[in-house]
Amino acid sequence: MKILHIGMLTFREGTGPRTSVPSLLRSQQSFSDHEVGMVIGGKSHFSDVFEGVKNVFRIKGSNPIPELKQILEDFGIPDVVVFHSTYILEHLLISWYLKRKKIPYIIVPRGGFTRTSINSKLIKKTVANILFFNRFIKSALGVHYLSVGEKNASIFHKSSFIVPNGIKQSNLELSLKKKCRRIIFIGRIDILHKGLDILVNSVNESSTSLRSNGISVEIYGSGSKNQEDQLKSIISKNGLNDLVYYSGSIYGERKSNVLSESDVFIHTSRFEGLPMSVLEALSYGLPCIVTQGTNISDIIVETGSGWDVSDNKLSDLLKIIHSIDLSKYSQNALKCSKTVYNWNKIAKSTVSKYQELIKRM
Repeated sequence: MKILHIGMLTFREGTGPRTSVPSLLRSQQSFSDHEVGMVIGGKSHFSDVFEGVKNVFRIKGSNPIPELKQILEDFGIPDVVVFHSTYILEHLLISWYLKRKKIPYIIVPRGGFTRTSINSKLIKKTVANILFFNRFIKSALGVHYLSVGEKNASIFHKSSFIVPNGIKQSNLELSLKKKCRRIIFIGRIDILHKGLDILVNSVNESSTSLRSNGISVEIYGSGSKNQEDQLKSIISKNGLNDLVYYSGSIYGERKSNVLSESDVFIHTSRFEGLPMSVLEALSYGLPCIVTQGTNISDIIVETGSGWDVSDNKLSDLLKIIHSIDLSKYSQNALKCSKTVYNWNKIAKSTVSKYQELIKRM
């Protein structure tokens, strides 16, 4: 099967697609009967992100069609095209060309179709949907959601399937977590999207217990200067500088060290497709505290890998987390990452779903 992926994204450090998209491609192309390609944009942070992917093409111009035609000559006509992310003008233009050439395509919205995501820029996205993107979605062969929660929270009910992201397993010698002393968040600094206000407010409500038991919360990531300044202000105004530490972005070996040396991972997002940061935390044996907006809370609870703190439960959990033996949760987190989120298994599932949709054409 010939599969062409298209993602006119930045693939900058700290973003989920930087890890998940190349990993999916490498796993799909590992099967000898599949030929896989990737089209990226001129603003993409290429570096070594797609190392090991055999066919990578870059579109540099504002009009992608002339360069796309050359790519299709070089790569060949694909059986299916897979768009990663939504509300991207180049994706819209390319879809019109594919439709004329009768080349089917699938959309991976990565949380972009959820009501909460659309409501974050309601007027702009409503107008865009009416004028352009409703047709983009209607003409798609199907939609690839990353979780049941993402599908249920989405406003579009096109033919769809659900296959999660995967995660590469850590090569470190990992010991099971036992007692909570260090809680971490790693992700983009966007207070509304990532629910960082929920996190800080809950820490404030449980501050007495956290202080008396020597538990700290560390926030890692980057965002706009305005968002970073707002986060620092919320922490300071609540008198939490001794409990909540904002430390900027971390990558590579430093990030690996922080994950391996921490005890619990927290993600309080209001909307996501499927956050790679949570999957990575699981692979380090970190029990995870999540909200329903992460769209992984059901799996976390079902596998005993952590806690769902929706419905204002976070402060209650933080007040007692010092008394919880984390060993079993940590063991379950490692098992979950190795079984549920195995990349080879996921690659087989995605290709199988592509083929099922094509047969229905």
